[in-house]
Amino acid sequence: MNEQRKAASKFKIGITTDYNHRAEGDDYLLNDYDRMIVLYRTQSKERVCLMEQYLIKRFKKYKECENIRADGEGKLKWGPPYYAYLAMKTK
Repeated sequence: MNEQRKAASKFKIGITTDYNHRAEGDDYLLNDYDRMIVLYRTQSKERVCLMEQYLIKRFKKYKECENIRADGEGKLKWGPPYYAYLAMKTK
């Protein structure tokens, strides 16, 4: 993830159960995000939530990180599988 972060002018870490729908959704596209990468996939809701929290805490220190809450913001409607992802605007 560190290499992808360096290529981004802004990024956000999140979780979802429908990666394709999320990647094509207007909330990221309208905010200039142009790339999404799966960072982690699991059958466990608890594990994906822990991974999101870990990644946000690890990368929140960078000014390009747009996550607001360190404990994650994602809400999972369906599943499994569960995905942790990186949404980014490439430079």
